[in-house]
Amino acid sequence: MKKLVTMSLLGIACIGLTGCATTGYEQANKVADSIQKAKQGIYAGHNQVTVVLTSLDQVIKSETMYLPDSYKEFVKQVKRLEKQGDKARRASDGMRSKGANYFGGWGEEVAMMGSSAARDKSAKRLVAVNKDYERIEASANDVRVAYRPFLEDLYGIQRSLSYDLTKKGQTSVSELAKKAKADGVKLQKTIATAGKIMNEVSNGLRK
Repeated sequence: MKKLVTMSLLGIACIGLTGCATTGYEQANKVADSIQKAKQGIYAGHNQVTVVLTSLDQVIKSETMYLPDSYKEFVKQVKRLEKQGDKARRASDGMRSKGANYFGGWGEEVAMMGSSAARDKSAKRLVAVNKDYERIEASANDVRVAYRPFLEDLYGIQRSLSYDLTKKGQTSVSELAKKAKADGVKLQKTIATAGKIMNEVSNGLRK
């Protein structure tokens, strides 16, 4: 009988603590999943950068008779990069939303703790985890910043050649093409760094 009463009291306590933090763990897993989804979106862009740079090489090196086909392929691959960038942004927005819900809920839970010792420890842990999460926000912003010059290079090449698809046209964009390659490599390195940080933080949320 005493055992049953004890179990009943524990059950009531769990209800008062919003499921004994089960909901918090579930939210942490959802945040971790959203981070991985965002990482996949970013890495898709990493791979597409390689494809775009390969198509750009073809544009610069093609003989005049093959230039129209090379140019069309280049334009197609740039559009794919744009679409993957949009998809990655949507995944990042979803990650940001889930993160806000998770940390907001955690903060409310800490505020309701009756024990000052438990509240202080949980608050310190919340600050530490949130600081790790902010690393993701910063790295994702670095990726967005790195995209801009690369896309500007590609758009410049695309517009220049759209009215001058000739050998001299190729020559006129050769320096911009070199810049695009350098900016593309820089973007890929930034993406790789962001992916590493995302893995670290998402794994930490599950351990």
